[in-house]
Amino acid sequence: MRRNPAVLDELFAPDFVGHSATVGPYTLDDMRRDIGRVHEAMLEDEITVEDQVAEGDHVVTHFVYGWRHDRSVFGEEPGGRWMTMEGVQIDRLEAGRIVERWEIKNHWGVATQLGGEVKFPRDPRS
Repeated sequence: MRRNPAVLDELFAPDFVGHSATVGPYTLDDMRRDIGRVHEAMLEDEITVEDQVAEGDHVVTHFVYGWRHDRSVFGEEPGGRWMTMEGVQIDRLEAGRIVERWEIKNHWGVATQLGGEVKFPRDPRS
């Protein structure tokens, strides 16, 4: 099943809708396109499920995605080191397939691993 995009049709409903804090709403076709780009850029990668809880028709997954930074992703110079991105997703299922997903991924953590500075805005109350 590793790197087999055909499995998406088994896991996700055709009318799947995703909700991302980073990119906004997305479809199954958007996911196929993005996974293809990731597979081109990240030749060595893995996903580790840290925790998973199911209740009713919802499944919550805490995961860590890791990859070897051998190719440029955002125009940066590849460093060859192992990178990680942590995230949480909530999937809603119908008839055994994912119909909707809400996700939050730590892209700022990736930016800092790439050497970028991430500054949080000052609390106006202080």
